[in-house]
Amino acid sequence: MLYEHLGSPETDFDAEIACQVASVRMAGFDINMDKLYEGIVESQAEVDTAELNVDSPKQVKEYILEALDEMEAFIVEDGCSKKRLDFFINRYTIEEKEPCCKDPECKRCDGVGSIGPGETPVVRRCKHIINIRNHRKRLQLYRKLEKSKAAFPSFKVIGTKSGRMSGADGLNWHGVDTSQTIREIMSLTEPDGPDSEKGWVVSGGDFDSQELSVMAATMNDEALAKDIETGRSLHAVFAEAASGIPYDQIMKKKSEDGPESVWYGKAKSCVYALSYGASANKIAEVIGCTQDEAEEIILKFFEKYVHMLQTRKQITESLSCLIRTDEGRLEIRRPKQTYVDSCFNYRRAFNVEYAVIGALVESMAELAKIGRDKDSPFFGLFKQSVIRKEEKGEQTIGGSISSAFYGATFSVQNKIIRAALNHQIQSAGRTITLRCQLNVWGLQPVGIHAFRLKIMSVHDELVVTSAPELCEAIADAMEEEINELCKKIPLLGLEWNSDVGSWYGVKATKGGRGMGFSRNAVGAK
Repeated sequence: MLYEHLGSPETDFDAEIACQVASVRMAGFDINMDKLYEGIVESQAEVDTAELNVDSPKQVKEYILEALDEMEAFIVEDGCSKKRLDFFINRYTIEEKEPCCKDPECKRCDGVGSIGPGETPVVRRCKHIINIRNHRKRLQLYRKLEKSKAAFPSFKVIGTKSGRMSGADGLNWHGVDTSQTIREIMSLTEPDGPDSEKGWVVSGGDFDSQELSVMAATMNDEALAKDIETGRSLHAVFAEAASGIPYDQIMKKKSEDGPESVWYGKAKSCVYALSYGASANKIAEVIGCTQDEAEEIILKFFEKYVHMLQTRKQITESLSCLIRTDEGRLEIRRPKQTYVDSCFNYRRAFNVEYAVIGALVESMAELAKIGRDKDSPFFGLFKQSVIRKEEKGEQTIGGSISSAFYGATFSVQNKIIRAALNHQIQSAGRTITLRCQLNVWGLQPVGIHAFRLKIMSVHDELVVTSAPELCEAIADAMEEEINELCKKIPLLGLEWNSDVGSWYGVKATKGGRGMGFSRNAVGAK
């Protein structure tokens, strides 16, 4: 009746996806209670080893400071967030032995007189804090599942500006720890159904290097496409450029403890950061080098992937609206375009951001007038001195305000450019994942019917729970859509696994790289 009352409207992509959200939110998934209690015991045991209260900023700071010298201690002034701790781990996992002191009570070297090579004591402390925080977070998840006795994932269909789904309602499934322990708890079968032998089974797949495949297609970079197709690692290419360690050596030892694995991990973060428009400053922070060194590494990397660099420049030029004149004045111009489209024509507009830039530039002009007007009550104030940033030294109040506005204005423009580069990849990934999801959902009868299947996507991963006899039809629907998507993204790859036993089985059965679609009937594990 409601459908007829609204004039029998045509359906649309996101409305159809909204229907499948209900299949997991309302019906829910079964969980393995035995595995859950094992997880509770394991995480509680880890939390009990805590050497400090990891929720106390004061204690965390003191704990880190103990393992640093006076010069290094300045870094802690910015706090001890997860991002900052990761920075310490990267910065103080060193390749060569460095002298420290001969004090047997020294916490920086644990009394051995030197630090490195490898992890220094401060790195082990950072990892201890992260580990305790992670297990405390797991315990929060476990207690929720213990109370509900089942899992009821909740998603917002258009949860982000790229169009990707996002988690909702107090338990964000996009942020759930993907460890084996947690994934094995999520059996994802039918909570009120028959026993596991006769009940529903779990099928799923994880797109293989989806972001890199999209990058190769949207940036038209033949070198990038060739490396992806032949299985050559972009992360190791970047690590070679950054460290000087040969590519083959990095690939051979990337899974072992040592400098190769450290560089591979740093490079992986850098490659994705660069594809989303990160500056040399960000790369320097990840690697633990100077900004000049980072710029040199980036140029060396882009010597190989020229079209990747050209795409960055093209987007930057088309969306830039601010220029500095030779006299140092800031001028605003109309950008060539105020939006960006994904390769599937999903648009993101930046009208609000450009309006903010316009307002900031107007405010700067008004403040400049006030600073020049001798009759203004602020004229004398603007001439007084102040130190806003140590590196800038002494400035007039008027100059300091002007500098702050300059920084804010260019910050908004840089945000636009980074978001545009991000959109080209993330939004395309959204369309790929949800188109597959929607094609599988086509197996569910229209109207008021019992669920024949339950499906959800988490990042680049698709998981379906269904009766065993439906597995083949689900795999057929996935293959049909993947083959269609490969016309636009040729290097797209997905290995689909049927009857994998739990959410963990979706990833555990993943094989080698394969373009297009491949299926694997695994059998419950």
